Amino acid sequence: MLCAGPSPGRSLRLQLEPGGVRSSGRRGSRAITVKGAAKRLGIGMASTSSILPTVAEELLKRVKRVYQELSQLTDELLLALKFVFGPAALNALELVDQRSVTLVHSPSGRSLYQVEGSSGQVYHCLSSCLYCSCPAFMYSVLRRNDNILCKHILAVYLCQAMGAYHQLAVSDKQLTSLLLAKDKEAGVTAY
Repeated sequence: MLCAGPSPGRSLRLQLEPGGVRSSGRRGSRAITVKGAAKRLGIGMASTSSILPTVAEELLKRVKRVYQELSQLTDELLLALKFVFGPAALNALELVDQRSVTLVHSPSGRSLYQVEGSSGQVYHCLSSCLYCSCPAFMYSVLRRNDNILCKHILAVYLCQAMGAYHQLAVSDKQLTSLLLAKDKEAGVTAY
């Protein structure tokens, strides 16, 4: 259950339904459609397959603006996140809440994000090229094309929008070693 809105004790439950999301809270239950969410966010709808990345990008911009103004996410934004990103949204928000995201950067300007998953495993994410080292990204995003992001990359984007990540400065050599060590764990040999 996520807490959101003007009062800290207020809770909001989200349930995915065909064609939309149903939210329930203290003011009752209401349904919202994809088209309705896009309209509320001020995003025009074309075809769903071509617009989804645009909707996601606009939604993350909106998250940043609202979070800067209110220091929290509104019910409307939580619904829209659940809508656009599905179950990954709730999992990503949990990672953000647990402060599981670290920006690792080197003097040369290279950087990556480390996200500690719910299992305790640390995954490497490159937000600039939409990559995560987790198995869900390999299977659901790349192979099956079921999702546009995994929960780790979404957590990175949410942390960027909300400024809620740790920072770790390392040398270029340390960053390279970090990436190569991860490749060796996965059975990949770097040349």
